[in-house]
Amino acid sequence: MFVKQWKTVAIGLVAVMLSGTGALSAQSQATGNCVFTINHIPLKMVFVKGGEMQLGCVDNRDDSCRAREIPAHTVTLTDFYIGETEVTQELWMAVMGQDNNPSYQKGNLLPVERVSWDDCHRFVNRLNRIFLRTA
Repeated sequence: MFVKQWKTVAIGLVAVMLSGTGALSAQSQATGNCVFTINHIPLKMVFVKGGEMQLGCVDNRDDSCRAREIPAHTVTLTDFYIGETEVTQELWMAVMGQDNNPSYQKGNLLPVERVSWDDCHRFVNRLNRIFLRTA
């Protein structure tokens, strides 16, 4: 598998994705999905095929368009992998340390919560360092 680095993707909860080129090993499945292991904790990643889409609002469509949404433009995404689920508390602690679980509702398989954007970037940076050591 070839990945450049992990990136932060946040939609309500913490999620991760990978893209780019560079060497990294992972257990691939027949679907193109893969599983990484971090301190014995699996991180299941789902392959997403890149493509093009229109982003923004067509200015003549109706009056609901905001100025920042005009003009509509083409956005191209490359292939990437994204976490099958949100980052679990178990995975967060495997990367950030066993004493680092900021979540209010505790449970290894529950999503980590109560983390800031900066916390997410620290998580991703540590994830990158872990994989740079093992690549």
